[in-house]
Amino acid sequence: MQTIAVFQQNGSAETKIKGIREFGGNRFDIKVFDVEPDLPPVLDDTSPYLPERIDADLVLDYLKHYDLSEDLSRLCEKQGFPWFHPAKTSVRPCILPSYLLCIAGKRFSGRLWQAVRYAPDHGGTG
Repeated sequence: MQTIAVFQQNGSAETKIKGIREFGGNRFDIKVFDVEPDLPPVLDDTSPYLPERIDADLVLDYLKHYDLSEDLSRLCEKQGFPWFHPAKTSVRPCILPSYLLCIAGKRFSGRLWQAVRYAPDHGGTG
């Protein structure tokens, strides 16, 4: 079973999580990391909010805070696995915008990237 780690604030990934479960069935272990919504505009230290290590095949970043997304992308890059954020495309080079997710998904089972790619995103079509 492949693992998807989902980082969210204020329920920002609930639609995507629901879609992955619907399209992926029980094929994926989804680990959800909820970060409190009320944060200062600048975080010098994000370690209280992010784990030291992530055990996942793919990370989905639905965090609203720029500093958290930046440090999450660094963590993913350090660990050597893809990080995807549906709206951010220039924070770090390891980001996989939606149009590239299908290419990177070839590193995983077809079911993993199809479930993530085609699951509804913020009420859209994915």
